[in-house]
Order: sequence, then structure tokens, then C-alpha cells
Amino acid sequence: GLAARRVAVTAPFHTPAMEKPSRALGDFIEKIETRLPRIPVYSNVTAAPYPEDLEAIREQLAVHLARPVRFVEQIRAMHRDGARVFLEVGPGRVLGSLVQLQQGGIASRVIPSLRHALDEVDDGEALLAACGRLWNCGVGIDGERAGLWTRGQRIPLPLYPFQRKRF
Repeated sequence: GLAARRVAVTAPFHTPAMEKPSRALGDFIEKIETRLPRIPVYSNVTAAPYPEDLEAIREQLAVHLARPVRFVEQIRAMHRDGARVFLEVGPGRVLGSLVQLQQGGIASRVIPSLRHALDEVDDGEALLAACGRLWNCGVGIDGERAGLWTRGQRIPLPLYPFQRKRF
């Protein structure tokens, strides 16, 4: 009674076989300017919010490639900490579907940010729809800062009324 689908993968991600690429990723992450997150961000490695220590965050990001994903524990921890609206950042609906399966009857809202391959809308429309759904759930959206909408362009019109006469 469970839906299943074969996943095409190119490497044994989240296994010890990825230790070498994980170290290379860690070296790359060390060179990137990073800052502490302003909102709680949960780690797939620990299933808890990232600590307030940049070095520990970099380490978790690097080893994530070679460690099992603790998705179920992560979603449960987020829900326990009050998360009720989840934004899926990426194509498809796989993670959102998994979130809904893990709630054990507790209502949560999962909102996709990108269109599904079968959707007949463009990416911009899908993103605006996601912003609307988030706003409808009480999430504040700073559309100006996010570049979601732009200011209109003023078009000067004549000062006299249009006269519909044929010449």
C-alpha cells in the first residue's frame, strides 16, 4: 500500500563511500565567507538546529555528504519546536510528501517553491504562488527585498478625454 519509485543516482551519497569528496567539500567550504544564520536552520547530520559556531556548522555541512540523512528526526524536531509551515526549496514534491507522512496526524502546511515538471506554469508564476501561500499561512514576505515585484512604470496620458471619432 505504499507508493515507491526508483531514484536514479550517480553516486552513493550519504554513505562512507563519499568520505573523500566530503573532505574536498570541507576544504571548499573553508574558503567561503559564511555567517551565522539569523533563523533556526536544522542540520540533516544532527537533526537539531545548527549550533552558534561557524566552525561546527562548516564541519556538519562537509560531513553531510558522507553521513546518513536524519530527515525523520529533523522534521519531528522542527515540528516539536513549533514549525508548522514548511517550504520545499527544489524541484518536485518528494521532501514535502515525506514531511506530510511524518506528522502523525498533526497538521502542517508544505509549500513547494518551484513548479513540478508536469505543471503548466512558468517558474516565476510558481514562485509568486508559493509566496502567496506562505503569506496566507502567516509568514511575512518582503517582496521588495526579494525582488518578487518591481515598481510600475509611469506612462503619461493626454489631459483631454479620448474622443472616439473617425477621420
